Amino acid sequence: MDILRSITYDTILPLRQVTRLASLEETIARWKRVTDERYDIVERALTAEGFTARQGTKKSHYIFRHPLIIEVYKTFPQFLNKDFAPDGSLLIVKHDKKVKSIYLKNAARALEVLSEVRAFREKS
Repeated sequence: MDILRSITYDTILPLRQVTRLASLEETIARWKRVTDERYDIVERALTAEGFTARQGTKKSHYIFRHPLIIEVYKTFPQFLNKDFAPDGSLLIVKHDKKVKSIYLKNAARALEVLSEVRAFREKS
């Protein structure tokens, strides 16, 4: 019985934590305070919000794009100038299966802008 309980708590419960997607606000708050995050969690959170990902020329570089972010960037480039590439895409670099805090903060900024744009469009 102890072996079964050990298997349950050691395998099933951590799997639930990994597969559960946090709310957008929780994700943004977490990424602003942590020093790193697993890449698969970052990728899953961004793609769940509508970002598309492609691998860059370097194996560790990934480019995330979202049509609303690109539209905002083209309309108001000064609003997003330091957080994004010149075409409005978001660069995430993976180091040993983790994403460093600077990229997490940029991703959190992208999610904030995305939620603001969505809220504005819903009001209009």
